[in-house]
Amino acid sequence: MISPVVWDMAVVGVVPVLLIAPTKAGAPIVSLVTGPLLLALMIYASIKISLAPAVIVAESTTNPLTAIQRSWKLTKGNSLRLLLFYALLLIPDVVIAALAEGLFGMIGSVVGGAQGQLFVGGAASSLVGAVGGAVVAAIIAALYEQLAGRAESDLTRTF
Repeated sequence: MISPVVWDMAVVGVVPVLLIAPTKAGAPIVSLVTGPLLLALMIYASIKISLAPAVIVAESTTNPLTAIQRSWKLTKGNSLRLLLFYALLLIPDVVIAALAEGLFGMIGSVVGGAQGQLFVGGAASSLVGAVGGAVVAAIIAALYEQLAGRAESDLTRTF
């Protein structure tokens, strides 16, 4: 079996070439066909390594390749569930950010015209993105704990 690290590095290095090369060579239809497949491959790889930051923190792993391998093992058999869960997180975040940008952008346009709209709307969207990023980090930590299980030392200390 191919190592998860090698697989992820291959996806990151090869996918852009496979998307851009056919278009530059005069065969955009190839990119149209392979694009969705490569996008699905990139989403799958992202899900598989999504727990790597939590592994680095929780297990004090200093080697990123080890963290990616551990994340790959933790997400084994749960990729579809994680995809649906991440979609449930992403959709409301995008909607809330768009609404905040639109609403505060209108207020900014009244006060400062087009530049005010861009500035105030962008600031509101950035604030929603920052809060969403913090929530996602907490959720990733909770997912790690759920998939990895608690350490036996934590359980014995509790009881």
